Amino acid sequence: MNLLAYLIDWKNDLRPTLFVRETMCRANMTVGIPTTIFAVIMSFVLCFRNYGFIKAYYPPGQISLRVGVTIYLAVSGIAYFAVCVYSYMKKRIFLRAAELANYLFSIACLCFGVYLTVMDYRIQNQMYGFFLAALWVFAMLYEHPVFSSLLWAAAYILLVWRLGAENVLTDSVRQLVMVIGFMMLGVSFHRYYIMLYTAKQEKLLQEQNEHILQQARVDGLTGLWNRHELRARFDSFTGKFLCVLITDIDNFKYFNDTYGHDAGDSVLLEIANRLRQVFGWESCYRYGGDEFLVIVPSRDPEAFRKDCEAWGAGDKRLRLEDGAVRVNCSGGFSYGYVEELSGIRDLIRFADLMLYQVKESGKGRIQGDQFDLQFYREAQKEMDKHRDRFAARDAEEEQIF
Repeated sequence: MNLLAYLIDWKNDLRPTLFVRETMCRANMTVGIPTTIFAVIMSFVLCFRNYGFIKAYYPPGQISLRVGVTIYLAVSGIAYFAVCVYSYMKKRIFLRAAELANYLFSIACLCFGVYLTVMDYRIQNQMYGFFLAALWVFAMLYEHPVFSSLLWAAAYILLVWRLGAENVLTDSVRQLVMVIGFMMLGVSFHRYYIMLYTAKQEKLLQEQNEHILQQARVDGLTGLWNRHELRARFDSFTGKFLCVLITDIDNFKYFNDTYGHDAGDSVLLEIANRLRQVFGWESCYRYGGDEFLVIVPSRDPEAFRKDCEAWGAGDKRLRLEDGAVRVNCSGGFSYGYVEELSGIRDLIRFADLMLYQVKESGKGRIQGDQFDLQFYREAQKEMDKHRDRFAARDAEEEQIF
């Protein structure tokens, strides 16, 4: 079973996710720019090294082939360089273009190494060109194991075939190339799986961070945005015409006391869902307790007023375990143009003032108007007087009892 699980994991690793592919491309592009510049320069230097001797010793067909391979390496290097630079400029990864450019550049490097070695082996009896090209591809770039295996097999066959055609191939050379080839593949596989593990850990960490951030922004019970997210969005509200609604559940304590807190949570959740259906998920916040806040950037206050009235008049009959109950909501709304952060707070306080007046006049209604600073200040003073009177009465009762 362990072997089967290992084979299944290994098969899945050969089919990397989009995030892993993007991580590999990002890592390859980091070394892609200096690599392509160096490869293009060195290709022309090495191609025309000992060119006079090669021209006199080799037939024109082989010289043209060497020049053609050099041009292919230069073109693929320039293309890969262009993809890397363009991706950095746009701050995004063009995945298919980057992968294709990487594959073409890797093939060009090994082809150039093969034909450089074939030409130089007879002249100088050395194979540095092929080994350096293989080291460059398999130790500098992250390659998929299937691609690197096929690439190495093709390069090995091509090198052995060309050296055999030049009558310079020996068993020791063949064995040396094979041993070094397996070493290069081992390095390539090892780097791939390190990158795969790193990408998986990075993806897991990113998902955990997103989950923590989501928990910090969203109310755990209703799924609406919370006050932390509201404060974070304050800057985005400035310079806009806003419509604000504050609504709460009438006699919510009755549901908790009569049916239990689980029923109270069910009422909150159902009211939040219905509020989301009317105003949209992005605009709704749980303001605290049984209070909900709606902020809609809109220049059509009449449409918002109709939505508020529809919310107040809508059927809110809920089904609990002990039977169906009807829930009434009260609300106050305001609207106006917001120039600075204090304007947002004023709109919210004005809507809260409208809600307070609804509560004082019997509940179960929605009312509001355009923000009026003078009216707001006078009404606020009246509310403060009520609060002072209630506070004095409570203090007197505490002294009596």
